[in-house]
Amino acid sequence: MNDTYSTMKHSVERTIVLILEENLLSCNEHLLTVVKALKHPAVVVSEDSSIECLNERFCDYFGIVPEEARMNRIGSLMEQHFGNCPEDILFLSRIDDQKELSLREGIDLVITPVSLECERRGFLMVIYHIPDENHKRSLVEEDTRYLILGSLMETVLKSTNMEEVLQNIAEVLLSVIPAETSIISLWDEESKRPVRVAVAGEDQEEHRKVVFDPGEATLGRKALQDQEIVFVESTENSEVLSDRLRNLLGVKTAVAVPLTAGDVRLGVIVLAFKRPYELSDSERELLEIIGRYASYSIDKTRLLDEAKKKFDIVETLMKSAASLTSTLSTERVVSNVLEELQHVVPYCSAGIELLESEKLRMIGGKGWPDGKDYTGTVFDLNEESPAWVVVKERRPNLVLDAQERYPVLRKFPFIRSWLGIPLVAEGEVIGLLVIDSDKEKAFTEEQVEITSAFTNFVSIALHNSMLHEQLRELSRRDYLTGVLNRRGLFEVAEREFERCKRYNCVFSLVMIDIDGFKKINDSFGHEAGDKVIKEVTQICRKITRSVDMIGRYGGDEFVVLLPETSLEGAKSLAERMRQKIEELEVVFEKSSSHITSSFGIAQREASDMDVEDTIRRADKALYVAKRRGGNRAELWTPES
Repeated sequence: MNDTYSTMKHSVERTIVLILEENLLSCNEHLLTVVKALKHPAVVVSEDSSIECLNERFCDYFGIVPEEARMNRIGSLMEQHFGNCPEDILFLSRIDDQKELSLREGIDLVITPVSLECERRGFLMVIYHIPDENHKRSLVEEDTRYLILGSLMETVLKSTNMEEVLQNIAEVLLSVIPAETSIISLWDEESKRPVRVAVAGEDQEEHRKVVFDPGEATLGRKALQDQEIVFVESTENSEVLSDRLRNLLGVKTAVAVPLTAGDVRLGVIVLAFKRPYELSDSERELLEIIGRYASYSIDKTRLLDEAKKKFDIVETLMKSAASLTSTLSTERVVSNVLEELQHVVPYCSAGIELLESEKLRMIGGKGWPDGKDYTGTVFDLNEESPAWVVVKERRPNLVLDAQERYPVLRKFPFIRSWLGIPLVAEGEVIGLLVIDSDKEKAFTEEQVEITSAFTNFVSIALHNSMLHEQLRELSRRDYLTGVLNRRGLFEVAEREFERCKRYNCVFSLVMIDIDGFKKINDSFGHEAGDKVIKEVTQICRKITRSVDMIGRYGGDEFVVLLPETSLEGAKSLAERMRQKIEELEVVFEKSSSHITSSFGIAQREASDMDVEDTIRRADKALYVAKRRGGNRAELWTPES
């Protein structure tokens, strides 16, 4: 159990660490991508004036290599002119301190704030030195697209609300590429189709209403399949779109950007144009960067969701462990197991089966849909049973097509998926936890792992409860005869008395005393006395029913509890026992002796306050039998 828990805990912690590392790595990665993509000298400087990253054009402009770059003067200038880092993008056409900055005349600066790792702030500065104002304007416009990514990156890295981030990305896309509509969809692996989550621009409501059919040819499906941007210059004759989608909402040109994390399909970005449009190389490059941003946001949310699920599972397991170990009653343990299991793995029906002499006995279950209660049912354990693998190979057995693979389960048509997990205590398989579903392929390998961890707690709780009940049962048994001792006798008798009192049913008891027992002890010794007691007990056991209960009241006295038995029935049973005991000859070393016993019989009466009242009346009847010479059975009467 400890190993399993530690492994799960380590897995959870490692997932969080990876997410945090991904945050930091992505920050540097995306910043560097943006800076390198810019067409002019660019540098990222932190609040403490240290350089975070720069491009080759910046080094060429100042005639330095990256290792020699120092931005103390630029940092001082930023503090002098703007105080802290700017909050919005700044376009500066005049800088009085050009000489201090070692900048040439006629340069412009564009500065935008960025977020750095460890919650630090900084700024991205781009330098322009273009005499032609029109040319400069077009270049600034092109680079501004990349600068916008700086603020977008901050949202992506900091926000944990994926839909909010994706909606922001959809809106930003329209500010950098003149499409009429931008759509971001998530890939649903189960239905094998994209599901729209963010739409910006024109016809938003109409686009949100579009539902793709499974397997339908879509631009997004093609992009994910090819793992590259797909550009459709004219949708009219495009083979990558179904007939239904070709003329949807007047779209003439479209581009799709795949969103992936390794081999995992995450989603797709689609830009829709209502006019013919040509996609430039720089726009394609920009879409690749934004695609990485969107992929990161989706993947980060996915990882966080997985981490949260694992934390929830660990929390559930710990709560379950507390619940399962809070009782030492096997019946309550089983009930708690089936209740807590619902929080771990949803199921249609479930049960616990214990191993007994190469068979399995159901000791409790829940959710059987046919209305039957299979508690107490004994199942054969053979190779035709799915439980065979669980018990003999001591491993989980996940059966996703139960009716086909195991014909023995066809008598239970509601079982379409079957999962069995071994219950192991002290190195031995003691049984299994069984989970059923009325749907095929209902359980996953991840759920098998989770259930196995849960079952470790179940095994311990069950084993402890069974040990406790065994010890409790031993404490209620007479060490010599194996029948109930005085304490166990009164526990059972009180329970039966109260049941009969509640339902007004018949309840009788017989009190037995071995005649001349003291003389046997005195003449032959205590070992002989013990032998007599055991022989008498065996006779009583053979004659009584399985529902009857025998207890050693004290010394050579016994009480037999007879549920649903009248006085006449009790008298008849007492006579049979008396006759069998009278026939008994007990051999003691070189001598032998015939044994007789006396019997007192009483029935519960409405006036009895508790079972002791009934026992007292049986004792009085026994006294009458003794007084009349013994070896006889007497019914209690008011005159007794």
